[in-house]
Amino acid sequence: MKSIPDEVEKNVKIAIKASDFQSVIASKLLTELNSPDNIKEIDALAKAAIEEVSSWMYSSHKEIYESSGVEDKRKKLRNESKHFSIKDNSYPSTNSMFLSTLHDKLEEDVKRLENEYSTLQK
Repeated sequence: MKSIPDEVEKNVKIAIKASDFQSVIASKLLTELNSPDNIKEIDALAKAAIEEVSSWMYSSHKEIYESSGVEDKRKKLRNESKHFSIKDNSYPSTNSMFLSTLHDKLEEDVKRLENEYSTLQK
């Protein structure tokens, strides 16, 4: 199983590569420089800058994640949970459920009949 930081890093890299950061940077530089001759050079510089920023972001993310101890806590809880036994869920049988429902309905009928009887006596 891959660790959580690896999955996060993979997903963030996919998102950055799918975005248009480099084209935004290239267009900003082109508008400021007013020279469309070196578009490929600017695009390459933008890609290199994005790679540097993303590698720095990943390394700092991983450092923060490892220093927080989340992975160790997750492993510890997972190992501890293996020692707990599963509770026995003994559900009532269908017969006892039927009898319980029947008892409740009959009890309601008895109360209703007692009320009718008391009103008739008055």
